[in-house]
Amino acid sequence: MRIITAAIAAGLVSCTLGAFASTPDLPSCDAYWPAATCNYTASSRPSAYPISYIVIHKAEGSATSAASWFQNCAAACSAHFSFSNTSGYCYQSVLEKNIAWHAGNWWYNCRSVGIEHGGYTANNDTATVCYNESAIETKSCIIYYTVTWDRTHIKGHSEVPGATHTDPGVYWNWTYYMSKCNPNPVTPQTYVVDNTSGGFSCSSNWATGTSASDKYGTSYRWRSTAAVSDVAQWTANLANSGSFKISAWWSQGSNRSPAAPYILPNGNTVHKNQQTNGGSWQTLTSAINLSSGNRTTKLSCWAATGYVVIADAIKYYGPQ
Repeated sequence: MRIITAAIAAGLVSCTLGAFASTPDLPSCDAYWPAATCNYTASSRPSAYPISYIVIHKAEGSATSAASWFQNCAAACSAHFSFSNTSGYCYQSVLEKNIAWHAGNWWYNCRSVGIEHGGYTANNDTATVCYNESAIETKSCIIYYTVTWDRTHIKGHSEVPGATHTDPGVYWNWTYYMSKCNPNPVTPQTYVVDNTSGGFSCSSNWATGTSASDKYGTSYRWRSTAAVSDVAQWTANLANSGSFKISAWWSQGSNRSPAAPYILPNGNTVHKNQQTNGGSWQTLTSAINLSSGNRTTKLSCWAATGYVVIADAIKYYGPQ
């Protein structure tokens, strides 16, 4: 896209443009496997039609098989790009100026770029690298064609009016994908909530400790383990939505719980051995999608009895 259009803008001779005939519009794309001419409509977009939408697909197979199928006239369909769901490897099948047959709606076909992804709608099988590589193309369309960065203009195949397909399915991570398509990405921020911070709270059953040399700050809270629902919690007011890393800090000791239950903002529980790795940040999750606003991580005392759990500090980092 950028290469060919830049050549036109510079008024280069046609033989120079011909040198780019087999080059993907997206510079980071790995291979150009042109679809059969019987599977798309030649056009001169965006002058013929504005490119205003991105349509996201899942192939119900591999990206390689999809790109190969588009070269067969029996397919009667095509997409502009296909990305491997495991490696992010990119195939371009149709130039962006042409109309791929992918949306099941001619009006949308004329005004969209179709991006296929390997994998299956029923499976949570899209690797982070696939989201990242696909988002490069979507972001380039946002910048180059002024596609609006929102879920009205970047949509799943199932969301196209009249569509009978269900892809990309419930496992497609829209929060992460849209964050990677952001044309004005925010700088990740670090939010640390100590047990002395305003965002920390616990019941009076949690005692205050100061003797551990590997504590964060001046103190920490502790409680004996018991089969009761009594949590300490850390709340951070996140300025932006996206993927966050959450880490915990505790002071270690032989009387600490070997399975301290941290409850993440999404409700999932992560167990950590507080007998080791004290005095440093320990990852609870490397990537969790969170909306902006107040988000809370909790530490429960409900673990095997005979120990204590240490509530010291929590760190949120993101969006990543």
